[in-house]
Amino acid sequence: MSEDIIRPFEEKMVSSALLEIPRNTYQRGLNPEKVKRISHSFDERIANEPKVSLRDGHYVVFDGQHVVAARVDKNSGEELPICFKIYSDLTEQEEAKLFANQSGFGVPPSIGMKLRALVFAGDPEAVSFLKANEEIGLRIDYGQHKGRKRVA
Repeated sequence: MSEDIIRPFEEKMVSSALLEIPRNTYQRGLNPEKVKRISHSFDERIANEPKVSLRDGHYVVFDGQHVVAARVDKNSGEELPICFKIYSDLTEQEEAKLFANQSGFGVPPSIGMKLRALVFAGDPEAVSFLKANEEIGLRIDYGQHKGRKRVA
C-alpha cells in the first residue's frame, strides 16, 4: 500500500457474529478487564466506528476489537449490528500496518474542560463540586490557570 494513496471506505452495519479478529498474526489478545471498563461507561452516541477490512469475503476487525466486544457485552452477550468503517482490497499486511500506525490524533478534554462541560450539562456531582468551591470563596478556572483563590 503506497503511503500517499488514501483508500476509500464505506460505513456499513454488520452483525457482530460475522467478524473475525486476526489475533494470531498482528492483533493483541482480547483483554476482558478492558472490555468491562469500556462496557461500563460505553455511550453509542459518542463511540467511533471500528475499522474493518473486507478481505476475501470476510469482515476482519483491524481496529476496535475491544469496542466491538464491549458493545456485545452491553447487549447481554448477544450478537448485534454495528456500524463499521469498511475498507476493501487490503492485504493482511496492509491491515497490520494500519493497526501499527494508528495515530490517535484524538485528544481527550482536559479535566477543566470536562468539568466545564459537565457543569453545563447539569451533572449533579459537577454542579455540587462547583457550588461547594464557590461557597468557600474559591473559583474554578476551567482553563487550569493558576492563581490566588483558584482551583485549576
